[in-house]
Amino acid sequence: MIKKHLIVILTISIFLSCQQVIEKAADKIVEEKQELIGNYHTIKSENIKIFLPQEFKYIPSKEYINYISKSKDTFIINAEKNRLELVKNSE
Repeated sequence: MIKKHLIVILTISIFLSCQQVIEKAADKIVEEKQELIGNYHTIKSENIKIFLPQEFKYIPSKEYINYISKSKDTFIINAEKNRLELVKNSE
């Protein structure tokens, strides 16, 4: 009987501790979101607004391919080229 009470008390304690961690994490996320500096941009063809940080810089795909081609890791180069092609061809 005592073991059952102990298990219930421990379970409730763990649940409350987890709940406090979740609340603190949520508060931290909200604080960090408020500190972001940037602008919302509209993708007219899709009627979507997207938030981009102030540091965001648009890079045309040809320039991106040239940039990744400077890497010495051929696996990364090929993977990124394939990923870029998939994004281009996806609807």
